[in-house]
Amino acid sequence: MKKGILFSFMLLLISSVAFSGTTSDELFSYDKNQVEQEFTELNQLEAYVNANQGVTLADVQLEFNSNFNMQSSPLKFDFGDIEWGAFAWGFLCCPVGFFVVVLDDRARKDEKTSFWIGVITNVVINGIINAIYWTAVANAVTTVNTTPTYP
Repeated sequence: MKKGILFSFMLLLISSVAFSGTTSDELFSYDKNQVEQEFTELNQLEAYVNANQGVTLADVQLEFNSNFNMQSSPLKFDFGDIEWGAFAWGFLCCPVGFFVVVLDDRARKDEKTSFWIGVITNVVINGIINAIYWTAVANAVTTVNTTPTYP
C-alpha cells in the first residue's frame, strides 16, 4: 500500500514539474512582422492565381521563384526530417508515445510522422523476428516428435 501511494506521489510530482516550465505567454506568442510577411506573400500568390485561371504549379514556381518559397512543401518528408525523439517514442514505447506525441497539440507534423514511422518500423522488425522464431519452434517440434526407427 505504501509503495502505491509513494508511486502516485512521485508521478504527480514528476508531471507537475514537467509541465510547469511552459507559460501561457510562451504558448501563444508570435512575431507580428513575420506573420504579416507570410500573409503578404500568400496574398500575392492568391492574386496571381485568381488573375490567371488555369495556372499550373510550374507557372507559379516561375513567377514567384525570387519572392515565394516553394521549397517547404508539406508533401516532402525525407530522412533528414525525422525527429529522433518522436521516432524513439513510437519504436520503443508506442502506447505511452501516442499520448506524448500524437495527442500533443504542440507537436509538429514532422514529430507525428516520425512517431508513426517508429511504430511501423517496430511492427515490421517484430514481425520478422516472430516469423523466424516460430519457424524455428516449428522445426524444433517436428524434430523432437520424430522417433527413429531401428531395424
